[in-house]
Parts: sequence; structure tokens; C-alpha cells
Amino acid sequence: MRASGDTLENYRQMRDDVMEEFDGVTAQLDELKAAGKFKTVTYKQLFARKLMLSSVLDMYREHGLL
Repeated sequence: MRASGDTLENYRQMRDDVMEEFDGVTAQLDELKAAGKFKTVTYKQLFARKLMLSSVLDMYREHGLL
């Protein structure tokens, strides 16, 4: 079994990774939208990813982890 300090650090790293990916996806969506490519499959896939990441971040907020 892992020490609780390692587990907590792993959760913090996961939280930071999710936040970083959310920011990256948002930036990509902004670029595509600015280029008028908001009806593309890529845009729709990124948008779905953003919604999923947003949901995860909301759960972190609900549990006081953000």
C-alpha cells in the first residue's frame, strides 16, 4: 500500500494535468473558431473533450480540491 502523501501528490498532479489540458483544448478551440472552422469534426471532438474536462474540474471544486 502507498503512503498517503504519495497518493495526495498523485491527485494534485492529476488535477494540474486536467487543468493544463483544459486550457490547451480551450486555446485550440479559440484558434479553430477564429479560423472559421467551428463546424469541423476536430472542433466538435475538442468541444466534447472540453465538456468532459470541465465536468472533472467541477467535481474537484465540489470536493474542495480546486
